[in-house]
Amino acid sequence: MSIKAEELNYHINKQYILSNINFEVVEQITMIIGENGSGKSTLINLLNGLIIPSDGQLAILGHNINNQSKLNELKEIQRQVGIVYQFSDMQIFSQTVELELLYGIKNFKLDVKQAKDEIEKYFNCFDLPLELLHKSPFHLSGGQKKKIAIISMLLIKPEILILDEPTIGLDPGSKIQLMNILKTIASKENNKIIIIEHDFNLIYQYADQIIELHNGSIKNILSNYLYFKDKYINKKLIYLPDELKVLNIINESSQVYDAARLSSDIDLFIKEKIELLSKN
Repeated sequence: MSIKAEELNYHINKQYILSNINFEVVEQITMIIGENGSGKSTLINLLNGLIIPSDGQLAILGHNINNQSKLNELKEIQRQVGIVYQFSDMQIFSQTVELELLYGIKNFKLDVKQAKDEIEKYFNCFDLPLELLHKSPFHLSGGQKKKIAIISMLLIKPEILILDEPTIGLDPGSKIQLMNILKTIASKENNKIIIIEHDFNLIYQYADQIIELHNGSIKNILSNYLYFKDKYINKKLIYLPDELKVLNIINESSQVYDAARLSSDIDLFIKEKIELLSKN
């Protein structure tokens, strides 16, 4: 088991931020979606042990998290479940990139030599020059800072990596590059990734499991295939990636609207897409 929530609630002064949350993370890449204020950020902070549930059950990698959880147990969860926040500057404060990368290693009393040996591997993976190690992280570009923040978490070897809108501010090519890297790392290192994301093209291409929040509650928990099939059949176009919007236009141009045909089309289209992605 990685993460499982049952009847989970979180409130401040009796005002509920999250209510009756039930889900289990079972897939390699899970994406959390929902409008602003739906509770996404609060949820990932709960999953990292930064805040404690008001009531309900939350099991993270075999640890039951509640107001009886001890500090050392929460610290271990924060090592096993790493978070990279939306604005990388929030997590960067060391004088050099190398010191920044090793900060978490030293904080959790992990093997510094092993981490140094792995820095080159991750720099090659993220297409970063080693010369950056001796520069100030505050002189890096936004994309470079984001990559450094992600690498600093990967060096700690978390079993679960959570990213809050990692592609925000990146151009389309850089978004695809980053997502491909994350997918490859998840496959090679056998860890799970949870991502807050708003880009439906990326959600369609990379999500295995989709958790949709609305007003602090879970609206849907579906596989990629079932989620987008539902949005397509019910013509909720704002939730569709570009490829399915094109398919919708093609079907709309037909003289006769045939719901059965639409269902067949979307089944075939998404299955072919998923098969293609699984080969890459």
